[in-house]
Amino acid sequence: MNEIGKVWESYYLDTGDELSHTNLNKADAAFHILKSKELVEKPTGVTNWKGPYLQYSVADTHYLDHPAYGNIRFAIFRDDRTWTDWVDGKCVSGVSCSIWVYLPGFTTDTLAKSIDERVDGGDGLIDGNFRWYSFTSGSTYYDYYLKVAPYRNIQDT
Repeated sequence: MNEIGKVWESYYLDTGDELSHTNLNKADAAFHILKSKELVEKPTGVTNWKGPYLQYSVADTHYLDHPAYGNIRFAIFRDDRTWTDWVDGKCVSGVSCSIWVYLPGFTTDTLAKSIDERVDGGDGLIDGNFRWYSFTSGSTYYDYYLKVAPYRNIQDT
């Protein structure tokens, strides 16, 4: 996840542009996913693009396919407080926000606990630079989040 985060930084340093973003939930202006496709395929009008920055296939505009972990996403979430889940982490007006690498659909939290220990000294699932959440829809799965970089609050622009 850290290496994937570095890819976003390389794109930004090369192009001077942020990845485009989309609000995927029109009823909620605070939920934004970055267009990860731009890391693999040159976006129209972007200069100094030196990609592809990742050798993954494009699942759709917002997701890349990782060969072992499924979809890779970048999302904009708040970083100024503890989240109870990703919904609580939405980047709303007036808060500090960051870009987070987001890997969904793990079947266990064992790996998450190891990552959390390494990244945050084991501060638990809802604090720090690495977070994870459990969801149940027929079966339990876990989504993992790693903070990549500070990001402007798009609600305040």
